[in-house]
Amino acid sequence: MIVKAIKNSDKEAVSINQMYFVIKYEESIKDGRKMFLIFDDCRTLSWIKDDYLSIENDSLNNYEKENCDDMICYSYGKLNNDFFVDFYKENDLSINAITELESIIIDVFAEELSTNVIIENLNELGFHGIYIEYQLKAFFKKANKEDIVLFSDIICNKFSDLDENLYEIIVENIVIYKDTSIDNLLTEIVTSPLCSDKVKEMIFDYWT
Repeated sequence: MIVKAIKNSDKEAVSINQMYFVIKYEESIKDGRKMFLIFDDCRTLSWIKDDYLSIENDSLNNYEKENCDDMICYSYGKLNNDFFVDFYKENDLSINAITELESIIIDVFAEELSTNVIIENLNELGFHGIYIEYQLKAFFKKANKEDIVLFSDIICNKFSDLDENLYEIIVENIVIYKDTSIDNLLTEIVTSPLCSDKVKEMIFDYWT
C-alpha cells in the first residue's frame, strides 16, 4: 500500500505530494477513520491520520490481517515484531532494521508504481530527500531505455536541482545505454565540481 501526503502540519513529518510506503494500516469499524504507519521524512516511524494522506495504491499484497478490537488492522508481513524492537535500539540492530525497511520500500515502489508515475512525481517534487532516492532506485529496477532517455532529458533541464549524493545512483544505471540525452546528462554530471572521482571513472569508461 502506498499513500501520498496531501497536507502537512508542524506535527507531521511528511512532504506534500510525496509518496510513502505503508507499514501498518488501521481503520476504525465505528467511524471509518484510517491511520497509517509510515517511515517519515525524519527517518522515524510515525502514525499519520487519513486527514493528511490519500491512498495512491490500495494493494494489500504481502500484508497480514491482525486481530484488533474495533479496528481493521493490517501489517506488512515481511516486517515481524523483531523488526520493531530492533528499530528503536539505536545500535547496529537499528541500522540493520532501517536497511531492511529501505530495501522493502524500494521493492514495493518498483512493484506498485509505474515508471511514468515515478517520473511525474520526481519532476514535480525535485531531486532532494531520502524518498526521492527510494523512488530513483525503484525506477531503475524496472526502467527500459525509453524511460531512461526521458529521465535524462528531465534531469538535464533541472540539473541545478539535483542533489550530488544522487550522482552515483543515476550514473551507474544510465550508462548501460547509449543515447544523446544520456551523453548530455553525463556531461553535466562530470563537469560538476561536486562530482566524485568514482563517478567520473564510470562516465569516462562509458565514453571510451
